Amino acid sequence: MKTNLVLCCLLALSLGASAQKIVYDHVDCNGIRNIKCSEIDVNGNFSGSLYMTMSASNYGDSTCYYIDIETNLDKHDTSTSAPASARTLFKTVNGDVIVKRSVARQVTESRLNRVITFNEVSRTIKLTYKVTQEEINRFITDGVEKLRIELNSNKTHDYKINKKNINKFFSKEYNLIQEALATEKSDTFEDGF
Repeated sequence: MKTNLVLCCLLALSLGASAQKIVYDHVDCNGIRNIKCSEIDVNGNFSGSLYMTMSASNYGDSTCYYIDIETNLDKHDTSTSAPASARTLFKTVNGDVIVKRSVARQVTESRLNRVITFNEVSRTIKLTYKVTQEEINRFITDGVEKLRIELNSNKTHDYKINKKNINKFFSKEYNLIQEALATEKSDTFEDGF
């Protein structure tokens, strides 16, 4: 009985720790509302080599959606990076390929970020892609089975995606953003100072 209770408590704690949520919701000085969800490991394995985050910028009736993709690189391969306008290929389960180009002028790179294995630290690259509402809906309905990220030196990173994780990511984070947009948010940087 005690063992079952302990297992239930551990399960509840682990589910809460991995829950997707809004981590940033702020209106800037120009009246643009920026919303960002928590990241999720869509690769679904211990190496944690592919993390995604969805965000949105809203001004009036116009909303732009973004997907941040963070991938780990070999810490010893210091020559590999991503071009500023790196492409990512999203392959749907039915075989269609959607090409997205990074909107960042400069790729964010970190040398000491995620722990890959015990006593090993990797380098990460983070790319941002603008996506349409139609593309998000397509990702949710069709599912994504594979990603290919363009790197320099004619290198690519291919990822076989855990379909359950990626579908959960797109549907949950899109719904979280829609729920946040349905509420009025008028606070600014100066409020509460």
